[in-house]
Amino acid sequence: MKFSELLIENQRRGFVIFLFFTCALVVWHSRYSGADYRNANATSTRAGIFHPTPEEQLNWRVNLNTATEAELVQLPRIGPALAQRILDYREEIGGFETVDELLEVKGIGPATYEKISGYCYVLNSLNKTENKEE
Repeated sequence: MKFSELLIENQRRGFVIFLFFTCALVVWHSRYSGADYRNANATSTRAGIFHPTPEEQLNWRVNLNTATEAELVQLPRIGPALAQRILDYREEIGGFETVDELLEVKGIGPATYEKISGYCYVLNSLNKTENKEE
């Protein structure tokens, strides 16, 4: 084999090794950086919970009378147990009339209310049954 052929073969091997490590680095970075490629500005956790960016938070709000547990747990300081208590309270009272009624839910004090009240609104309160005498 001539020297020039050996040089070209070594360059090919070097290029293949370079490509391998580049691909490995990209895979490692995408897996462990916490990046969310659906929205380059958003952040996500390893559990896959979406956290809106500050701009999106201004537009992201939850109707307390139609919210699901999955929507409620996206609120700050609200976990699955507290979300279920909110849903139970909503069913018990027949729907929220104001956001302030969240303070009646066990586990929501003034500090938690302050954190979540900006993300909540009440629309179309559920029909409360009234006893009408005919």
